[in-house]
Amino acid sequence: MPTGTALHDATHYRATDDRRIMTHRIPLISHPRHVVTAVLVAHDGARWLPTTLQAVKMQRRPVQRFVVVDTGSRDESRTILEHAVGAASIVDAPRDAGFSEAVHLAVAAFATAPPIALPVNGSSVEWLWLLHDDSAPEPRALEALLALADQMPSAAVIGPKLVDWHDPEVLLEVGHAVDRGGHRQTGIE
Repeated sequence: MPTGTALHDATHYRATDDRRIMTHRIPLISHPRHVVTAVLVAHDGARWLPTTLQAVKMQRRPVQRFVVVDTGSRDESRTILEHAVGAASIVDAPRDAGFSEAVHLAVAAFATAPPIALPVNGSSVEWLWLLHDDSAPEPRALEALLALADQMPSAAVIGPKLVDWHDPEVLLEVGHAVDRGGHRQTGIE
């Protein structure tokens, strides 16, 4: 489970005095109405996976579910994934499965699994955060995507800025948002 979440102290008062007593610590997450399932698709990605897994773990805003799909990797990917998330969180896919098929298998396998209990404020919105084995999101990446989702509630797809793995000065994509009708949303009125 991702770490690095902000914590706040839950306190109560003794009936006999006004001293506060810390009872336990619970995670305080940003954008609490969003329930996020991260789906990581791996295909012979052993050289990138340690960095990618660490990047997901270090998100300031954690995910509630983390599902990994291994598409028949022949390198050490499976061992790395089992060590990081456990065999129960890994879905096996055929070696020739494409990204969309792998995501479909992940969703089908975990569609009824309850999310990790994090505080949800009011009605929740479910999101899939799709990651490939060679992606390493910055610590505030998910938080920024959810902030955009709050600003554009009609958005059905939101994408980040993507940079080159070896040269982060090279932009590969500069994000996007699409509403449920398939229309591009710019966020500009």
